[in-house]
Amino acid sequence: EGTSWEIEAEQIKLTKVDFKFDDESRKKSLKGIDYSHLDLTNLNLDADNLKYTSTLSSGKLNSFSVKDKSGLIVEDLKTDFYYSTTVAYLKNLYFKTPKTEIKDELIANYTNIKTLGKDLDQLSVKASLKNSKVAVSDVLIFVPELENTKPFSSNKNAIITIDGLVHGKLNDLNIPKLVVSGIGTTYASISGTIKGLPKAQDAYYDINIKNLKTTSNDIYSFVPNGTIPNTIQLPKQIATKGTFKGKISDFDVNLLVNSSMGNAKVEGNFDQTIKDKEKYKAKAWLDEFDLGALLKNESLGKLS
Repeated sequence: EGTSWEIEAEQIKLTKVDFKFDDESRKKSLKGIDYSHLDLTNLNLDADNLKYTSTLSSGKLNSFSVKDKSGLIVEDLKTDFYYSTTVAYLKNLYFKTPKTEIKDELIANYTNIKTLGKDLDQLSVKASLKNSKVAVSDVLIFVPELENTKPFSSNKNAIITIDGLVHGKLNDLNIPKLVVSGIGTTYASISGTIKGLPKAQDAYYDINIKNLKTTSNDIYSFVPNGTIPNTIQLPKQIATKGTFKGKISDFDVNLLVNSSMGNAKVEGNFDQTIKDKEKYKAKAWLDEFDLGALLKNESLGKLS
């Protein structure tokens, strides 16, 4: 039986290193970073207290920068990192590319890394991102498979800003604060809980919408085709606050809406669990709201 590697280093410094690796048994990827065919240039590393075994990796990255042929440019990476069979974290995190800047910490706890795929609902996470920004183009370098999936396909040049905290088990997630913007002119500030992930369609969402501003163009750019019925014309400008409770296919809303078609207060239930037998129950208080424009029916006109 072979002996497992165990490596410890009090300090490592590398300056302006070029590194190339090719696994000839694997086909080269045309898009994104290819871990089987790396071509790294100008690699710089300053790290302390590094430790590596077959079940544990840890250390402190004081600074790390590198370029790869995929287009990835890491200008700086600093973090205290730890990975084992039950815990992984990046604390005091700072990651910067020309367009992306991520700050604070990411922590994950799991029963066993080998069974994580089966026990994903029991994954415990804490993601704290403070005034961070993520370029969609950088995401596509790491996960090129998303290139043709909305919202990535229609927002390849977007830079998404994130400020928030998410914590708890994946099947019982708490969101004390989440502020997101960067897809078009959309801005969202929410809090709440989500129970039942990772099965998003079956999960129960209890969301407090503190402030949501968006446009019809933005909505069409990040929802799948066919999500919004052809019989509806969304307002060009929308601002809303209120609550969303339920599953994606069956939910209750209590919303105050200000839009380019007029203003409204809506309390209702939308049940889409049975295809072609959708049920909608709602109370609406309208203020010069152009219902005819919304439903593409000129005979309705504006209602108050």
